[in-house]
Amino acid sequence: MTYKPGKDSMMMAEYLEDNPIEAESCLDMGTGSGILAKKMREKAETVHAVDKDPEAVKYARERLDGINVYRSDLFSEVERKFDLIAFNPPYLPGEDESDHSDWAGGKNGIELTERFLNNADGYLNKGGRILFLVSDRADSDQLIQENRVLDTTHDWFEKLYLLEKN
Repeated sequence: MTYKPGKDSMMMAEYLEDNPIEAESCLDMGTGSGILAKKMREKAETVHAVDKDPEAVKYARERLDGINVYRSDLFSEVERKFDLIAFNPPYLPGEDESDHSDWAGGKNGIELTERFLNNADGYLNKGGRILFLVSDRADSDQLIQENRVLDTTHDWFEKLYLLEKN
């Protein structure tokens, strides 16, 4: 199922649009609709977009001209490094992230994000940046404290944080 852009996606897309990203190569992890990859393509020469959902990959391939789109479970099929990696992960608590992959990020809502962060540095060029989102509905306090808060927004039931990994 392709994740449709919501307030979370729009916050990150607006950040990418309004701020210099100083990146020649970008990766949109978990691309879903491809909205972040499109924003990256406006500023970067090379953009890759990956998603583990075959429907999302098909959807993105049909709509993202000039962007390398392929299927990957996080970094499993990624073979290069990037100047910027952006990830709007499923970030709400759920019993099993595989059952609700469009919104559940694990039992505490951060397990998928932690798995991403544990591997992301290996795919980042020197001086590169990692941007990601978390929700206050998840067990995200430590992630918020340990990383740089770039933006916040309130949705009807949660506060969302756009973070840059320190």
